[in-house]
Amino acid sequence: MRRTLEVLAGSIIVAALVAAPAGASVLTARMLSVTNMPAGWSATPKPSSGLMSLPCLRAFSRAPRGEVARAQFSPGAVPVVFEELTTDEAGRRRWSSLARLLAMCQTFTYSHGAKTDKGTVGAMSLPTVGTASKSFEMTLSLTGVTADIDLVLFHAGAFYGLVGYGDVGAQNVAKAEAFANEAAAKAKGESVTPPMT
Repeated sequence: MRRTLEVLAGSIIVAALVAAPAGASVLTARMLSVTNMPAGWSATPKPSSGLMSLPCLRAFSRAPRGEVARAQFSPGAVPVVFEELTTDEAGRRRWSSLARLLAMCQTFTYSHGAKTDKGTVGAMSLPTVGTASKSFEMTLSLTGVTADIDLVLFHAGAFYGLVGYGDVGAQNVAKAEAFANEAAAKAKGESVTPPMT
């Protein structure tokens, strides 16, 4: 179950956002890294194929223009933290589009094994992350266990980012907010302290 959630949480990026163009390594220094994670966390491989079908985001699935970098971290199975970071005008347009699409998206379908289920998406109230942000909560159920994935889109300096925090059980806004604030601070070049888990 926990491994399934890790794959599903990471698959959101793969299903809604496609492979990063070459040159994304320039952004890596401004992204979260394993040294910014709590003790015991490590970088985890991103899924190579999406399990998630997000019809409301299909228009967003084309390859991004410009440079995009991605990372994903976990202490094992769950929770999972993932980040996508970009810069420039194409990045600004991409994040504006994603915020609009997520705001319109109310349900999505996902597959696990031979079963297909529905999840929900809704706006989430958080203080502003970076200089501007939009936050969303995705909830899904796997064999009676609720999983929550919080998504925070932020603008910080010249950077546009997406941070996701996924875990089983009830929503943990404080943890999602802590990781998002950490990502925005690092994007601006500030030193960061790993959030406590």
